Amino acid sequence: MRLGDSFASLRPAARDLGPRVLSEEGESLDSLVVDLQRGEAERRGRAVLALGESRDEGALDPVIGVLHGDEDPEVRWRAIWALEDLGGPRAMAAVAGAVAGDGDGSVRQRAVEALAKIGGPKAIELSPGREGRSRALCEVYGPGAPR
Repeated sequence: MRLGDSFASLRPAARDLGPRVLSEEGESLDSLVVDLQRGEAERRGRAVLALGESRDEGALDPVIGVLHGDEDPEVRWRAIWALEDLGGPRAMAAVAGAVAGDGDGSVRQRAVEALAKIGGPKAIELSPGREGRSRALCEVYGPGAPR
């Protein structure tokens, strides 16, 4: 699955939001979503961070899509930062899913750290998949981590 495929349903919704300016560079939600689909990794990473910094509720679905679908671990890592900024139960649930489900150790580690920051220790317990959660906790805190 290509990243752009996961955003096909978001483009009409983003257009309906109008040209709200979300960053200091004057980028709109729609232009940032386009960058998520078409840009190189660095551009996608900047776009996902700008969406998070916007604290715009309309940015949540595109950022979650990046966390679950971008092929570049660094871009997914930045998506976790953006979800911290956006906050809320859906953001926390998406980050919790990355604790057990992401294939990259650095992304899982970042997800554990983010959950501890935005949801406290209870949030880590809520993340799905005991085996994946245990692996991520050990990567962050070492072999003596709670499981």
